[in-house]
Amino acid sequence: SMDEDGWQAVKPYIERAKMNYPIVLGNDEAATAFGGVEVLPTTLIIDREGRIVATHQGLTSKAEFENAIKDLL
Repeated sequence: SMDEDGWQAVKPYIERAKMNYPIVLGNDEAATAFGGVEVLPTTLIIDREGRIVATHQGLTSKAEFENAIKDLL
């Protein structure tokens, strides 16, 4: 999340959406470190070695995420 209000803005959304995966708070420095995040939402799929193996910009379907993850298993 790149919300300026930080966890105060993010936690209620995480709870409502029942997210069960790690969420990271970012800033401009983090966005640059991950290749220049210019679109929100941007989802990075990271493999077991810590490499970014896929980047999804904008809304992405559950099936697309599942396929990208299954390819890594």
